[in-house]
Amino acid sequence: MAMKDPLTKLFGSAGRIKIMRLFLANDDECIHIADIVRQTKTLKATVTKEAKILEQSGFLSKVKCHTEEVKKLKSGDKIVKKTKPGFKLNKDFEYLQAMRALLTQVSGMQGSDLSKRMRKAGRIKALVVAGVFLQDTAARVDLLIVGDAIKHRQLESVIRATEAELGQSLRYAVFTSNEFKYRLDMKDKLICDIFNTPHKKLLNRIGL
Repeated sequence: MAMKDPLTKLFGSAGRIKIMRLFLANDDECIHIADIVRQTKTLKATVTKEAKILEQSGFLSKVKCHTEEVKKLKSGDKIVKKTKPGFKLNKDFEYLQAMRALLTQVSGMQGSDLSKRMRKAGRIKALVVAGVFLQDTAARVDLLIVGDAIKHRQLESVIRATEAELGQSLRYAVFTSNEFKYRLDMKDKLICDIFNTPHKKLLNRIGL
């Protein structure tokens, strides 16, 4: 289920939001259509349509992506260089910084939905966002999850879906309630780093 993003109503397309977030998170990368489809989990027809709109608006630039693929031969592996049409973020786009601030910070509605989805993965006691959710590139972790009876398959599913929404990979840490309490009492460096840098508590049932 897609994240209930209020920006979808503003921009008119969930696919467009995903694509914009993907390029904002990979602002130096040339990305061809197949990779946009794969990373955003969006239909190719939708990606093609939305990428064209974003190019016309000046947000994206059409470029040629140079890739290398390994081809298996009897004589051994051979690296084959290929050129594919793709897109790149236009860093001269007039409203780039405004779009970055608008699209990369977690909203209240997104946070509520993320908390709800995470609860399906177990008895979640605390959920803290940082890093990419708050535009803090120096953070060690983007998501801290504390809970018990964690269903790791469901957790991975939620993480993958959230990554598709944001257009980038997430660094996350998962602890049981006892593990987290022990690390907190011991002033574990990772835990201290999370709470000494910008963060936002989406769920707090353990008195953080």
